[in-house]
Amino acid sequence: MSDNVKQLLKLLLGAGLILVEPDKREKVASKVKDRVDDWTDVARDKYEDVVDRLDRVTGAVRGRERVAPKVGTFLLGMGVGVGLGILFAPSSGEEIRNTISEQAGNIRDRVSEQATNLKEKVRETVRRESGEGSQGRMPRPA
Repeated sequence: MSDNVKQLLKLLLGAGLILVEPDKREKVASKVKDRVDDWTDVARDKYEDVVDRLDRVTGAVRGRERVAPKVGTFLLGMGVGVGLGILFAPSSGEEIRNTISEQAGNIRDRVSEQATNLKEKVRETVRRESGEGSQGRMPRPA
């Protein structure tokens, strides 16, 4: 007899015993009920978690929930992480200071470049607006 047939016969025999013997039927029913209750609890918890998250996202999108404290907390955590990373870095102090100095210089240069670009765009927009004349514009108060 093949293993599949043996397994099928054991399954059928076990199912028959469950149906015939009341105490085994009660044990199985109790186990099934407990398992269904567990699945129900897990599903309810997950559903409530999803609803809470969607409510928070909806509140943030509609401007009802303040996001600034969370961003501040994130930035503070990031700063602490960077500080600890520098503290426990395998590089020497001089190498770390040079790297930080280079990165700060790069950031300063990028910010300066972006500020210059923004200033030029504003000047160009002002020139364009003032060159169009007074069509559709309110006169300036004297």
